[in-house]
Amino acid sequence: MRAIALQVVLVLAVALAAVVGMLGAPPIASPDTSTAYAQSSLPPLPAGWPATLQLGRADQPNGAASLRSLAPFGFRYQYLAGGVNTGHGWSTWNTDGQFVSYYIDESKAAGITPVFTYYMLLQSSPATGGGEPDKTSAI
Repeated sequence: MRAIALQVVLVLAVALAAVVGMLGAPPIASPDTSTAYAQSSLPPLPAGWPATLQLGRADQPNGAASLRSLAPFGFRYQYLAGGVNTGHGWSTWNTDGQFVSYYIDESKAAGITPVFTYYMLLQSSPATGGGEPDKTSAI
């Protein structure tokens, strides 16, 4: 389970590095005298990675099919949260910490790439205050 989630994060990191590299590459003259970007130094995209720009949106469990029918989204996003020392973190949302596996399986069945944001700081103790800025500044 963790290996799959780490693969998703790694794929996104490689894709981001490729995009940042493309945007930051100096222009070079192409044979037709127009300006092009040097792409020979970029790493190859991971196998199966979309060749076009893909969009996504946040989506709760059991929503992949509905999301896919709404628009041809390529990604669906889910926060993994709940706090590291609260006993209510994401690993407790399903038996045996299966939340991520269920989310990945559902996403794959709908033809959407799952994306996870691991953000446990806000809910962890001793965070105090009402909003995120108050809580995170106390940690």
